[in-house]
Amino acid sequence: TAWMNQLPLLSAVEFQQAFATAFNVNILAANIHHPTLGMTGSGIYTPVKSFIYHNMESYGGKLIVAEIPVITTGYKTNLEKTPGRVSEKGKEQSPPSFYAEMMYDNFTFVPVWGEKGELQVCANTLCCYLNYRRAVLTDELYALGVFDGLHTVHGTYYVQACALVKCGGLSFSTCGQEVTDATALIDFQLWGNMSTPYIFPLLLTSGITLDFADHMGWKNNHYFLSKNRTSSGLLTAALYGRWYEKD
Repeated sequence: TAWMNQLPLLSAVEFQQAFATAFNVNILAANIHHPTLGMTGSGIYTPVKSFIYHNMESYGGKLIVAEIPVITTGYKTNLEKTPGRVSEKGKEQSPPSFYAEMMYDNFTFVPVWGEKGELQVCANTLCCYLNYRRAVLTDELYALGVFDGLHTVHGTYYVQACALVKCGGLSFSTCGQEVTDATALIDFQLWGNMSTPYIFPLLLTSGITLDFADHMGWKNNHYFLSKNRTSSGLLTAALYGRWYEKD
């Protein structure tokens, strides 16, 4: 590929892993390594593990060799288990929403404040929900964002997205910016009433490294993604849906 990385939702290794997880397949992806053009990120991916190379500092390539399981028709992971709660009830009062540009789209956000909480944010037909808890409060701003509409920059395609992202600074206007480092360890359950079955689960951590959900799947007509304590600081946890019929 000639994949030009775009954070926070479309870096190469982030989306390649999401594709393997979403469709329960193994993927071998070799990307052009050209850091000045933002092109880097290759790997061998399975639904539950990855071997990646992402290097924006030098022009050296790397050969990746890995032994992975063969996926057959009956191959199952332990991801699709029942989460604690997936519903539209029992929400606390959400803080005021705001708008910010992310991925060239106008997302609706609510800030993620405090040690724990329950949040909701909606746009058009899509509502996104978040339960979260963090053991230690850090000097970082996170936000829960939603977009349900036609993306029109560098291509035209319909996106439904629920995204928990680290903002670039402490002001709302920095939410949606490209960020590569984070320290906050967050337990979360993210879900939304997605209208498309084509959902790519994204989970990106500090230093452009990958983490894996504890559980994910459909329940009560909502798609969910849950994780207890990311392996390092959380950059992005998102449900990236493609509604192909509306492109």
